[in-house]
Amino acid sequence: MSYCTVQQVYDKAGITETEVSKTRVKDAILDAEADVDKFTYTTYWKTEFSGTASSGTDATIVDSGESLQSNEYISDYVWITGGTGEGQLRTITSNDGTTLSISEDWDTNPDNTSTYKIIHTGTNPVVEEKRDGDGTAELFVSIYPIKTLKSVVVDDTTVTVSKIYVDKQTGRLRLGGSLDPEASYWSVKEFETNVINYWFGVDHIPRNIQRLTVVKAAITTLIAQQGSTHNIPSTISLPEGSLSVGQAYVNIGATITNLRKEESKLETGPGRVRRYHPVV
Repeated sequence: MSYCTVQQVYDKAGITETEVSKTRVKDAILDAEADVDKFTYTTYWKTEFSGTASSGTDATIVDSGESLQSNEYISDYVWITGGTGEGQLRTITSNDGTTLSISEDWDTNPDNTSTYKIIHTGTNPVVEEKRDGDGTAELFVSIYPIKTLKSVVVDDTTVTVSKIYVDKQTGRLRLGGSLDPEASYWSVKEFETNVINYWFGVDHIPRNIQRLTVVKAAITTLIAQQGSTHNIPSTISLPEGSLSVGQAYVNIGATITNLRKEESKLETGPGRVRRYHPVV
């Protein structure tokens, strides 16, 4: 349900569930995902599940042939990828074995022609930007790559998104030209009269992004262990008596130091993770 697995974090940290619970590791992964997204100025789309609906209501999508784990997908997203209602994306508020409940009613209810995916991202991939224009035909959105451009309004005029040239990788939107949109220039008439709704993100988890997430989550996990339990004590005998030393504390600290070095290499060294710089 994330950029990496709990087991990958345990393996990187060199510990097991005996030392730190799975719940704490899952929380560490979520924190690491947010950090990775912030560092790279984007988010990453992980497909957790895909299928074809059997029916739907205003606020649900039903797949009667499946047996999903209850409430496994809370705060993830359901995306209708084909058939009736294609293109809609909603946040999942709860689920049982066959039904996903969503945060906002569908514009068009899904039916048995609707294919869907359950998507996990580290941060919310849905953006509404209100922007000033400069009277030119081009504008760059703040976060990219653009996954899907949903709606555009220029000075109260709705512009058909299929009539806008979209460079998804750079976030560049261009009006005018042969597509003949309803507006030719981004408005400078009033403050923030250009309203752009879009989804952003990378449609897979690159290996170095997964690796960086594992490392960050392992560091957080080991800090939790270091602060709560030293489970490998060492007893030292002296003439005056014996002394128990939390040797595990030292070992954990050394592991954290090594992981910090790996984290720095992934962020700043050769082959570092790619950063999607926002346009200022």
